[in-house]
Amino acid sequence: MEKLILSEREIDEIKSLVKDITSQYSSVEDNRFLKDASIIAHELPKRMVLV
Repeated sequence: MEKLILSEREIDEIKSLVKDITSQYSSVEDNRFLKDASIIAHELPKRMVLV
């Protein structure tokens, strides 16, 4: 298994994204979240999306 070591900047981007997600959706079972999850995934740091 490959190991991806995140930079501080990438960690900050992820934290910001998680903060936005938790403020918009009630849970991971929220129908709106489930509908939007594939779009949200594209907001992750590019290196994570390409792995």
